[in-house]
Amino acid sequence: MADRGNFNAMLYTQDRMYGNPVTLNEITDFSNCIHNLLLNELPWKRDYYTWSNNQQGAERIVSRIDRIFGNDNWMMNWGHVHTEYDIPLISDHSPMFVNIKTVKLNIKTPFRFFNVWVSHDEFDTNVGTLWRRKEADDQMENIWKKLKALRPIFKSLNTAEYKGIAERIDNDRADLIQVQEEMRLRYSESLLLQEKTILQNLEKWSLIEENILKQKARVKWIKL
Repeated sequence: MADRGNFNAMLYTQDRMYGNPVTLNEITDFSNCIHNLLLNELPWKRDYYTWSNNQQGAERIVSRIDRIFGNDNWMMNWGHVHTEYDIPLISDHSPMFVNIKTVKLNIKTPFRFFNVWVSHDEFDTNVGTLWRRKEADDQMENIWKKLKALRPIFKSLNTAEYKGIAERIDNDRADLIQVQEEMRLRYSESLLLQEKTILQNLEKWSLIEENILKQKARVKWIKL
């Protein structure tokens, strides 16, 4: 929820310039109302004072009585926006603008090591070849740089061998259904061999998927 407009009330003692100083009695009711409703004022740009009596000299008074507030739920979703006060032109109030747009957060996906990589035929070779290299003279720096160098190797391995596991399982299941349907109509050693191969692949990828999901679930549980 967001609330905005001319509240005709001040929130802080500095909200009026010239004229009589702001007293605590003037701000208490409005301050308590905002506090009880759990509202927060949006960040703002440009002029602080939003209203003027359009007088000159000693008669001039300016104050801040126009604001935009949001509750916690609104601020969680739109807390990145701000209020911008423009030139009042012929009005005694400065118009308020809020540009609401979605902000895309550029968050990098953290690197995650999956245990299933260890069982791959190329794992020992790739790790052993890199680990025998010397990356730095300092021992800790040498280890850190080796670990960093392993990341792209593991990512390439994951993309080439383990990406789209769910699709592979779905395809194997579809192939298995097709072969078994054909076997119901006509049995042959060739179809039996196809069924055996598909079952082996289905078991392999199902176990890999299960291990990955278990590992992800443990990570989420630890975070909680």
